[in-house]
Amino acid sequence: MKYNVYRIDGGLALSRAFGDFEYKITKKDDYDGENSAVCVVPDITVINVVKRDKPRYIIIASDGLWDVFTNKEVFEFINMSLKKGISTKQIMTDLLKMAYLKGSQDNISIILIFI
Repeated sequence: MKYNVYRIDGGLALSRAFGDFEYKITKKDDYDGENSAVCVVPDITVINVVKRDKPRYIIIASDGLWDVFTNKEVFEFINMSLKKGISTKQIMTDLLKMAYLKGSQDNISIILIFI
């Protein structure tokens, strides 16, 4: 398992679901987006957060970031950067560059949503 990320047939990261039709074709050459190696039905989790523990932001990123960073590393980097007054755009740019320098060979997309 490369970068501690589960992959379908050694190539496709499990976080992907849309497109990638080669993983959704049945033996009869039919498309099956639900009962195939990669399913497009989302896995949704609802978490109730107590007001005092309310998170300040949500990070949505592609596996190109998570292949080389842990959740904790990204969280600490963002918090440190915000405390230094670095702009959101620069924080995301720095994270992207760091992921590339750490060896990520996948698409890297990062969205930071303040709540």
